[in-house]
Amino acid sequence: MPKGADVIKYSNLTDRVLCGEEILFSSLFDVSENGDFTDGFFAVSEKTICVIENGKVIRAEKICAIEKAVCAEYIGGGMIEVFTKKGRYPLVRFSMEYIEAFTRAADIINDLADGIDVINADEGLEDETICPKCRAPFIPGTHVCAHCTDKKSIIKRLWALSKPCRGLYGLLLIFFWISSVSAVASPMLSRWLIN
Repeated sequence: MPKGADVIKYSNLTDRVLCGEEILFSSLFDVSENGDFTDGFFAVSEKTICVIENGKVIRAEKICAIEKAVCAEYIGGGMIEVFTKKGRYPLVRFSMEYIEAFTRAADIINDLADGIDVINADEGLEDETICPKCRAPFIPGTHVCAHCTDKKSIIKRLWALSKPCRGLYGLLLIFFWISSVSAVASPMLSRWLIN
């Protein structure tokens, strides 16, 4: 989620579109409507959605006109599509880096369209997805940081867990090597016999 500098960078444009409404959700995005890379910012307030690309507001939608929002995943990216009385159309496109944020954005837009109160959706999200120690993202679906985890202790625990089966693991390793050597040696032996 963009914090501090990112929100300030786009505050003049969002203030003009959102008319001073509090931003409930915001995120950067990096794919334009025609599929090119872009510098984008997406913000949702209680009544309006604002989409900014390369310093220009390209879309401002009223939430009361939206019946439903869907976050669609494609190869390498995705988009939020909105359904209105006039039909359905893409609202914003993004790369896979932002899929989690925009899945959440679609849920927030649906809640607002259904009249459910949403209290600042940006609050607490950073604590849920980013390691407080190194600021790297957690492994998806967990609160485990791949960078801060003590790998030596994990290896020690795995070694202790494997104690009852070490003989079988050794035997499996021996058969693996025999299989590998025979797979490599078989064509060489065939070639030697044919010659």
